[in-house]
Amino acid sequence: MLITQVVVLAVVIYYVAVYAGTLLSDFRADDLRGREGWLVLSGFLYLACYGLQAWHSQLVCRTVDPSTPSRTWFSFFAAQPYKYLPSSLFTFSFRAKYAHDMGMPVKASSKAQIIEYTNLIISALALGGIIFLFNHSRPLGITLLFVLAAAGAAALVLRKTVRIPKLAALSTHREAGLLALSATGWTVAGLAFWASLVAVQAEVAVSEAVALNSLAFAISILAVFAPGGLGVREALFAANGIATPAVVLWRLVTVAVDAVAGAAAIAAVSLSKKR
Repeated sequence: MLITQVVVLAVVIYYVAVYAGTLLSDFRADDLRGREGWLVLSGFLYLACYGLQAWHSQLVCRTVDPSTPSRTWFSFFAAQPYKYLPSSLFTFSFRAKYAHDMGMPVKASSKAQIIEYTNLIISALALGGIIFLFNHSRPLGITLLFVLAAAGAAALVLRKTVRIPKLAALSTHREAGLLALSATGWTVAGLAFWASLVAVQAEVAVSEAVALNSLAFAISILAVFAPGGLGVREALFAANGIATPAVVLWRLVTVAVDAVAGAAAIAAVSLSKKR
């Protein structure tokens, strides 16, 4: 089993290195000269987004299994590099593997991931949809915002428990909080995307950047056989007039954070197992 894990990790490192090299070959440093601070800000904001998503992941795990150890959030970061393999199933399975190393049963972790990804997709589509409609049809945007706000208020007030067969019993007020946390994470990710656009002097409104990035990530999660959403996000960005240098730079930021944060988390999981 250990040999298999080492081989898979080696393949991941190879794919990430090749992918990063391809991106760098398409990027011109002159596009960034004098605006490196925006690139650094983009990286920190994207890492902050991951922190919020890892917190969301930990809370979902506690919903499924209240005895989940507090350190299980490491598994969220540790699994990120595996998204660059040719299927999201690698990310899913290695999340379960690293969560198990942290003390969470594989079955419970798998259930938690289903709920987590559902929350991520719903919140990203809702956030992106509201902003998109506001920018293109304010009455429709206000209507959607009112509907979602009313649904959230009802969930908080009613405090009902909904049992999802073979998954978990979810309280409506807790789920509303989880969706809000997830949407906050996507907002921070959108700000990171906007900062990377500013770094290459791409003129895009903050709200549009948040909406585009949220929708792009939601669609890329659904595209389970696209490594890291490769081609999916780029197609959406290009269709909305985002120039190639900006798209490439944003990819470089996300790959760098995935690689660095993932490597640190894998090391943390390994050290934790030895204690």
